Amino acid sequence: GAAYRLAERNPGTRYVILERRERIGGTWDLFRYPGVRSDSSIYALSWSWEPWRGKEYVADGDVIRDYMEETARKHGIFPHIHFGAHVRSADWDSSTDTWTVHAEENGTPRTYRGRFVFFGSGYYNYDEPYTPEFPGISDFKGTVVHPQHWPEDLDYTGKKVVVIGSGATAVSMVPALARKAAKVTMLQRSPGYLFSMQRNGLLTRTVRAVLPKSLSYWAIRFIALMFEKIIWVASRTAPGAVKKLVRTQNTSMLPAGYPVDVDFKPRYNPWDERMCLVADGDVFEEITKGRLEVVTDHIDHIDETGVVLKSGRHLDADIIATATGLQLQALGGARISVDGTEVKPQDRFSYKAHMLDDVPNLFWCIGYTNASWTLRADMTARATAKLIEYMDAHGYTHAYPHL
Repeated sequence: GAAYRLAERNPGTRYVILERRERIGGTWDLFRYPGVRSDSSIYALSWSWEPWRGKEYVADGDVIRDYMEETARKHGIFPHIHFGAHVRSADWDSSTDTWTVHAEENGTPRTYRGRFVFFGSGYYNYDEPYTPEFPGISDFKGTVVHPQHWPEDLDYTGKKVVVIGSGATAVSMVPALARKAAKVTMLQRSPGYLFSMQRNGLLTRTVRAVLPKSLSYWAIRFIALMFEKIIWVASRTAPGAVKKLVRTQNTSMLPAGYPVDVDFKPRYNPWDERMCLVADGDVFEEITKGRLEVVTDHIDHIDETGVVLKSGRHLDADIIATATGLQLQALGGARISVDGTEVKPQDRFSYKAHMLDDVPNLFWCIGYTNASWTLRADMTARATAKLIEYMDAHGYTHAYPHL
């Protein structure tokens, strides 16, 4: 996205993209667990300058990755990408107004120099996910896996699987596991908000049937953006109404007599934490079929055959999946310095979430946490391209925010 906006506003500007992985995709190439998909509307998540052509309102991870690669090839961005390039450090030299970037490219040290550096490296550590120390985990005789590094050859057919966690990863994963496993248990310490949306609902089908293809994307995108905005604003201003809406939907999709208050009644208001998207009600469907169980309890310890809870209950498991989150990491873990002095992002103020105070010509892309990530990422890319254009037009060699 940043490359497109840069070339759009500054044609002829030379740039290179250093991509640590061997393929385009980032998150959508890294995460390969069963059921990986978008946790917001793909119409809002996709780029406005390359309309989403699929029929899905919620898209699977491999489809999103393919869309990214097709887009890069279509717009001439792909040849600028150096794959297998792991950025280790970036050093600013005020005497030359340039950045020197040190990387390992397929194991070989490489050095790049340029006026600007744009970090589109995400917000978490790709190598090490967050995994708490569960007492007794080393005693477990089965397989322990974190979704961030899901083995492609892991066969869970007919197995008993316990998924620890109930965030976006767990919610997208457990229905897919339940279709092949003997039994899946989603173990959570406390409930979160789950809201179901259709992958290809009546509204989107109607819009596509009525409007020309060139207009239907924009109409559905507008609807998706407005829905996200309305839910967010309503959650802030009328949380009781949103609670009732979510509870009514959950209850209607769960078996009669299900203990909704135990497993699906959070202690906090909607959007105090991220609301999880359920696609086509699949979580509730698998619960109804008896292939998925949600358990709300705390872990006491793990033994040879499964998880022992504080209540005394034992969850038998052949596989334990620790969907326990990510480790935050700024700037892809690269070491940053200005004239030889190390810059620690946590000690700097951030200007509009994309520049650091007193760090020249460096941009950092962080998307929305309460809406589709790409919306803010694209705003950051546009702001970056606009500033570079302004600097070139007025002869400025460097720019940085200062407090």
